[in-house]
Amino acid sequence: MSFGISATLKYFRGRLEDSVAKRWMSGRGGGGYSKLPLIEWPFMDAYILKYPTGSYLPSHRDPLFVADHYRCNLVLQYADEGGQFICNRTILKVGRLAIFRSDEATHEVTKVTRGTRVVLSLGLAV
Repeated sequence: MSFGISATLKYFRGRLEDSVAKRWMSGRGGGGYSKLPLIEWPFMDAYILKYPTGSYLPSHRDPLFVADHYRCNLVLQYADEGGQFICNRTILKVGRLAIFRSDEATHEVTKVTRGTRVVLSLGLAV
């Protein structure tokens, strides 16, 4: 009986991994990073952002015309070199956590020169 359960779990894990692999998409700005959408609602979103070696996020703002856009970024994995988050105006920056208004603050991620940077990014428009 355990073989049946094990085989079933293995099957669904494989299906989940395939599904997740197909959902990764290129990030905007042409910086070579990827994003995995977790939640995409009209006033809220959540992504896993992956910055492999050579990728970056160009300096920019995210204008919204209907609301103020708050973003909370939590670094899950630092790159070995590079991949620093730079923001001209953060609301809170503590350790791995940064909260900022992405519609007002100019922000970027410097080029990852070694390793991979992984971030959980949550957005809320209010």
